[in-house]
Amino acid sequence: MDTCLSALTLGLKLDDGRTVSVSEEIGIGHAERIAPAFAQLLAEAGIAPDAIDRIGVTVGPGSFMGQRVGIAFAKGLVMGTGAETVALTTLEALAETAGYPVAVAIDARRGQAYTQRFGKRGGAKGTAKVRDYADTRRWMAKRSRVAGSGVSAADPSRNAVGPLVPSAAALLRLTEQRHVSPLRTLYMRAPDAKPPSRPAL
Repeated sequence: MDTCLSALTLGLKLDDGRTVSVSEEIGIGHAERIAPAFAQLLAEAGIAPDAIDRIGVTVGPGSFMGQRVGIAFAKGLVMGTGAETVALTTLEALAETAGYPVAVAIDARRGQAYTQRFGKRGGAKGTAKVRDYADTRRWMAKRSRVAGSGVSAADPSRNAVGPLVPSAAALLRLTEQRHVSPLRTLYMRAPDAKPPSRPAL
């Protein structure tokens, strides 16, 4: 599942290899839509929640609230199903969606982008970084294939390859491939909201 970016994306792979998925471009409102979308997914698959044995979730970077929605929902499922979890990043999920090799830039707003490069076999090349748009443009200029919402945000003349949000198919592949890991939010910068410097009267 991915709730970190502008879409709500859920995918389910069954034991017989069939897949079903739900993807809605909603911008905001993941918390209100995730439960009914999940119920729709289960109905299409014809299974009960306790049949789920592994859950892959994007933990960031992305929307501060979106990250928390996906992780909280997944942890609730774990309590009821005992399923194992796999933490995925939005950067690797977008790279898997776009195909390798690729450089990914996700718009972080406030003139910044989250960036990371992936090689021919999908492995990350270096750590994920937050760059300002000017630095992102210079970084992208060295790459032949770039993906993500940060591409046009940093350089309107440049086109991104692939969709701007991870596909359900890519999320499912990574969930199968990656090792089991705990779900912890990946915050690459401080949240926009800050406590007041002086207490309110």
